[in-house]
Parts: sequence; structure tokens; C-alpha cells
Amino acid sequence: MKREASGCGSKPRRRGPFPDVTLEHVRVSCAHCANAECIKECPTGATFRAEDGFVLITQERCIGCGTCVDACPYGARYMRQVGQMLKADKCAWCYARVYEGQKPVCVEKCITGALLFGLSSDPAIKAALEEPGVDVYHPEYNTKPQLYRKSPRPRHNDVKVLAPNAAPSSMKHRAWAGEGHGRTCPKAAANTSTG
Repeated sequence: MKREASGCGSKPRRRGPFPDVTLEHVRVSCAHCANAECIKECPTGATFRAEDGFVLITQERCIGCGTCVDACPYGARYMRQVGQMLKADKCAWCYARVYEGQKPVCVEKCITGALLFGLSSDPAIKAALEEPGVDVYHPEYNTKPQLYRKSPRPRHNDVKVLAPNAAPSSMKHRAWAGEGHGRTCPKAAANTSTG
């Protein structure tokens, strides 16, 4: 049984043989599947589908067995400590906020505008879903997820991958500061030494 807490966010996934390795960040959050395995497998009914299609968990009914965690093919569920028990948890797409007409926090706070949220009938969402390369993650699972993703962009051929211990001496003591994204993290940049 999976016991680590992952929550919402992304996890890196490496693809390809060295030196042609690509790294993409795959969003890990509940896809609120229309054919959700977690609902089918939950023995107490703690995991359920709300009338508006959201897949939710009633914490009071969760016995902490982890069956729904194991059933999720996307790894979007996790166990967290609640008092003396472990309970299943997952991204609820900020259900309370959406119910009040707001967007999920991740969508609202995403500085790149990479995240969209809404009904497929909304013209902006409909246009985004019709863009080339937009699909669900692992359609072969047949869970009918409601979370869509755009295929990663191809890697630029001019970006070189350094072998371990092959960094230039000027880079050996530098901390990662997010240079690849066109911006730096002030905290990491402040901790970067040039020695």
C-alpha cells in the first residue's frame, strides 16, 4: 500500500536513453474520473461522486485501509495522518471554492497561466481542449478522467546534457536557481556561491 503523502503538484518523469534524456513534469492531482476505480474499490463508500461530478472523500467514513490509494492508476491519492489514524486524501479541485464560484487555488495562483479550469461547454475551455496535443493522461486506463494535459514540447537540440561530475568548475558549487525557466528563485539565487 502506498503510504507517502504526495498531494497536488507535479512529479518529474525522465524519458529516453542518456544523453538524449528529457525531463517533463507531470501534474499529479485527482482527475475526477467519470469511471473512477477509487469509487468502485472503496469498501465504506467514503469515496463518492458528488452530483456535480467531483470525486470526493468523506473523512468520517474513511477507515484508512488504503484500497482507494492502490486503485488509483494515476498515483493521485495518498495517506495522511489525521489524529491517530491514517486517512486517504487527494486533490478535491478546491471543491468548496468552486462551489462558491471561485477557481481552484492552483489555477488562480499559477504565474504562467498553464492551468485552466471550467466546464467543457465554456468557450475558453472548449478552445483549449481542441488544441493539438491535448488529451487525458493514460487514456488506455479507460477511467474517463476529467483532467486534460498538453503533450510536452519537443526538447531544443541546443541544450546539452552534462554527464555526472562533468560540470564546469565555475558551476560545481552553484545551487539550482530555476535558470531553465527564464527566471530565478530569489532564495536559491541568494544561496548560490560562485566559489
